[in-house]
Amino acid sequence: MKKNICVIANGYAEEIMASKLMSEIRKELQTQNKLENFQFVGGSLVSSGRWYEEEQFATFFTGGMTPSGGFPTRSLRGFLSDLGAGAFFTPFRFKNVIKGWSKYNLDIIIVVGDFLLMTLTIPALKNNKSVPMVFIPTAKSDYIQAHFKIEKKFIKKYATISFPRDQITTDDFLEYGINAQSCGNLMQDLLDPKAPIITSKEPVIALLPGSRDESYGNLEMMLSLLPSIKTPIHWAFVQAGSLTQETVDEVFLHKGWKCANPDANIPIWEKNSQKVYCYPSTMFDSVALSCIFGISLAGTAGEQIAGLGKPIIGFKGTGPQSTKRRMDDNAKLLGESFIYVENYPVGVTVEIEKLINNSQERDRLGAIGISHMGKAGATKSIAQYVVNNLLSK
Repeated sequence: MKKNICVIANGYAEEIMASKLMSEIRKELQTQNKLENFQFVGGSLVSSGRWYEEEQFATFFTGGMTPSGGFPTRSLRGFLSDLGAGAFFTPFRFKNVIKGWSKYNLDIIIVVGDFLLMTLTIPALKNNKSVPMVFIPTAKSDYIQAHFKIEKKFIKKYATISFPRDQITTDDFLEYGINAQSCGNLMQDLLDPKAPIITSKEPVIALLPGSRDESYGNLEMMLSLLPSIKTPIHWAFVQAGSLTQETVDEVFLHKGWKCANPDANIPIWEKNSQKVYCYPSTMFDSVALSCIFGISLAGTAGEQIAGLGKPIIGFKGTGPQSTKRRMDDNAKLLGESFIYVENYPVGVTVEIEKLINNSQERDRLGAIGISHMGKAGATKSIAQYVVNNLLSK
C-alpha cells in the first residue's frame, strides 16, 4: 500500500510554491528509486487547485478564490463580500475533510502558509502522532511581526521541523526551541533564471498593478504617471492571466493611450513620448530579470523582483491588496528596497526620476531587497531534507 504525502497550502501563491515543492520531492524520490512507494495529494484553503493539476497531482480540497482575493481584513468591503459568499465557513469545511485523513496511510504532512492553516491540519494527526509535520511559514516574517508566543508554542509542539522564509525568523524560532532551518525562500524559486532578457535601448521598468479586480484601477493610476516622466523608458506592464484583455484595453483608451500594433503578441501603447509594452504573465520572469526597478501594487511579484536586487516603488492603490496598511507591511518586509510614497502622483514621479538616474542608489537598495527576501534554492534543499530525513524512516 502506497504512503501518502499530503501537502496543504493557504492560497494562490502558496499553492504555486507547494506544487513546485511536491515536484521536487517527486524528482528526488525518483532519483533514489523510491517513488513507487508514495503518492501525492494537495489541498488549498483559498485557491482553485489549478497548480496542483498542472503538475499532475491529485487534490483533496480547494476552497476557491474569495471575493476579497484572500484579504478579508484589509477592507470592510472585502470582509462583507467574503461573509456574503460564505467564505468564512471554508476553514470549517477544510477541518472536517482533514479529519478524515487520520484514517489513511499518511507518511507526512507539509503545510505551506500560515499558522492558522497549520492548526487546521492537527486533526489529521489524531490517530497518527508519529506522522511528521513540516511547517513552511511563508506568510509571516519577523521583519513585519514575529509569531506570537502561543503560535510558537503550537509550532514547537506539532511541527517536526520548520523552514521560515528568512534568517531573522529562523533565528527567532531557534531561540524559542523550535526545530528550524533557513534554506532560503520558496518564492524566489518560482523565477526561471534562464528566462530570455528583454532587448531594449531604453531602461526597462516593470509595471505590476496586481492580479485581482483592483488591478484595473491600479493600472489606471500607473498610466497617469508615465507621460510626465521625461526620460524615454521601456515600460513593461505584466498582464496577469486573470485580467481580461478587453478591460485592460479600455483602461488604456480611457487614459488617452493609442495602440500601435493591435494584433501583436506584445501590444505597444503610446502616449506622448512614452511606450508601454504589454507582456503576458508567462513573460514575468523575463521582465523581472530585465528591469532596473519596478512600480508595484502587487504582492508576490513585487517581492520577487526585490529579491532579485531591484528596488520597488509603491503607493496606495484601489483595493485590499494595495491599502496603506499593506504598503506599510511591504516596507517593513523589504526594508528600504521598497519605497512607499504617500504623495501620489507628484511624489511618485519624483521617486521614479531619482531611481532612473542613480544606479548606485538602485544597487544599494537592491542589496537590501536580496538580504530581506532570502536566497533561492529552498525548494531543492527542503525536498532533499524531507526525502532523506523524514521519508526514509
